[in-house]
Amino acid sequence: MVGKLVSLIKRPRLFKISFLAVTVILVWFVYFWRLSSLVPGLSPDEVVARAASHDLKAAVDSSTNAPYLIWLHGLQLLDHNRVLFLRLGSALVGVGLAYSFFSLLRRRLDNLTAVFGSYLLISLPWLVISSRTASTDIMWLSPLLLVALFVWLQDSQRRLMLKFSWLAVAAALLLYTPGLFWFELVAVGLYFSQLKTSLKSLRWWAKSLLILSFLIILAPLVRALILNHMSWRSWLLIPQHWATLSVSLKSIAWGLLSFVWRTPVHFGQVLARLPILSSALLVLVGLGWANLYRHYSRRAAWGSAIWLGMVIVLSGLNQNWTILSLAVPFCVVAAAFGLAYLYNEWRLIFPHNPLAKAVALILIILLVGLQLVYSLRYSLIAWPHSAATRSSYVLK
Repeated sequence: MVGKLVSLIKRPRLFKISFLAVTVILVWFVYFWRLSSLVPGLSPDEVVARAASHDLKAAVDSSTNAPYLIWLHGLQLLDHNRVLFLRLGSALVGVGLAYSFFSLLRRRLDNLTAVFGSYLLISLPWLVISSRTASTDIMWLSPLLLVALFVWLQDSQRRLMLKFSWLAVAAALLLYTPGLFWFELVAVGLYFSQLKTSLKSLRWWAKSLLILSFLIILAPLVRALILNHMSWRSWLLIPQHWATLSVSLKSIAWGLLSFVWRTPVHFGQVLARLPILSSALLVLVGLGWANLYRHYSRRAAWGSAIWLGMVIVLSGLNQNWTILSLAVPFCVVAAAFGLAYLYNEWRLIFPHNPLAKAVALILIILLVGLQLVYSLRYSLIAWPHSAATRSSYVLK
């Protein structure tokens, strides 16, 4: 087996084709297999999303998640009565986020680690369940897209106008998602000098066009927030009613424990109060954060830690654990850097021995394979057949 793996590594084209085929099959199976029939009906959140996206004007006038609701409206025009097209919106967004994740890793790590790191996200139960559910919850995972676009921008000074156009449009559209204002504020604060330096390379008319496009896309959101002055609190994830200090601190602690031990209650993205991250992922996250801090970017490491803390506080103050979605992608980014650390450390022991590289690859395949089996059993077998899920997905 090791000999065959060594010969496969020495043939890069066949190696890439093999992994591409595995990835396509995995994505289809995880996100589209029995998309409309794995659970018996619609959840309350799906019914709300269907109603909110039924009318185009209502979707446009929505103060939150308007781009996603417009996207759902367009899909429902294909067949309004089918659950498949309703859930297809979230599934395609999930696949797009997975590709953004791969693109991000490919620009910072080697292709092999990028592929296996992407498998960790593709099969992550939190993402799979959100992608197979037609609700706006999937949009809380969208900060990943902005990070991928910014890393693309950092790569070189070529095609700056194209890169800034994509980044500006994405930043404006994602501001419709509750809580993304805080993420973009933190990101701009951390990387303001780099953005300013890159913008200096653009002509004045290009900068004006970017600003104008950004403001035009945001205009409906600003209008909706002005007309409904109470909606800005939910847009900023500020609680409508504040709990006592002790209750808030307890809820914030539960937000942290949701990643490592268990969630405070059962809700849509989890099964039986299981933690968001498995034990294997927790170890990889720890190794990856240290690897990111020591060898790649201390600013990115501290930025991800600050954002994780902010999300935990916001989820605790609102007592809404789905808000933790805002930080989940960054945990998996850290896990991918943890994979890179393990793979590189093993290869460094015997740097000129192809057998050592094959053994390192086998170890990574086993680690990721075990995580895949766990995640797929969780997402596609245990979760849809649990009593809690079947009691929630009963609406038509």
